[in-house]
Amino acid sequence: MELIERAKAILSNPKKEWAVIEAENAPQAKVLPYILALSLIPAVAIFFTYWWHWHSAEKVFLDSLTAIYKAQVKTILK
Repeated sequence: MELIERAKAILSNPKKEWAVIEAENAPQAKVLPYILALSLIPAVAIFFTYWWHWHSAEKVFLDSLTAIYKAQVKTILK
């Protein structure tokens, strides 16, 4: 839970929080999980953005194919 609280503090008040981290005299390995967690945010956001657009485009494509199929069936049955 400390990781999440620290990440929130870094996002909300970075200058103060980095000063606190620097004062802790922690080795770089201790800061790495925070950097990795924060770097995942844009990657996950981009993934879901592309996923959402792909499924929207797929639905439009399938709807148009369905409309074409229905029009052809109506023409044949006339």
